[in-house]
Amino acid sequence: MAMRKIYGRKGVSEAPGFLSMEVILPAVAGIIIVSFIIIPFIASIMPTDARADIGLAERYCNMNAGVRNAIMGGAKWVMPLWFCHERSVKVDANNWDVCDPDGKFELEKMAKEDDKEYEATRRCAAQQFYNLGKRCWYMYGQNRFNMQALEIFRTGCFKATVRDLQGTIGESELTDASIRADGCKYLQNSAGPKKCGSYDGMDFADWTTTAEIKTGKTHYICFDDAGGGHDQIDYRENPC
Repeated sequence: MAMRKIYGRKGVSEAPGFLSMEVILPAVAGIIIVSFIIIPFIASIMPTDARADIGLAERYCNMNAGVRNAIMGGAKWVMPLWFCHERSVKVDANNWDVCDPDGKFELEKMAKEDDKEYEATRRCAAQQFYNLGKRCWYMYGQNRFNMQALEIFRTGCFKATVRDLQGTIGESELTDASIRADGCKYLQNSAGPKKCGSYDGMDFADWTTTAEIKTGKTHYICFDDAGGGHDQIDYRENPC
């Protein structure tokens, strides 16, 4: 039996069951807008805490940084890091659900013991600062990407304000946090008063013995690509 032609308003044959470009193009445009504008924007402004989990905002930044890395030499400037933003975060030194969600470090148990709350809050805060450094390290390629466009590249990942910390913490405590988290395999620190691993991935260059992390102060977690395949996470008292 011969197939009947179906005619539109202007007498043009339209095959049944196929979407026209008038439908396809707006749908594709909508998917692109949602995937690469709306979702990244929402992810960048959503509140975050200092958990170890890699979030949606970090994944979008990693994708953006990967595209920039693929561009050769000084032309990298043509790929802005639209999906990478510095975000504010509160580090609550007694929030055990954030620093020790599965009880691996037994920090909440430690805090309930006599004279152990002081040390528990210090470890909890250090674990959260390590988590933020780990997430920042992921965002920019874990020493595999080159972000430079003919200049030293430094950018901010997190602006962290500390609450409920008893005492202070510094480089040694964050190195201990790296060891506790994964045996110092992910973010290493081969320099400083306490060492772990074979790579100097954490930098505390602008700290002094009287200006460590403590309650009420703001600290910055930055990514630093100084060239030569030697990326670092900077823990700084000053903006990146």
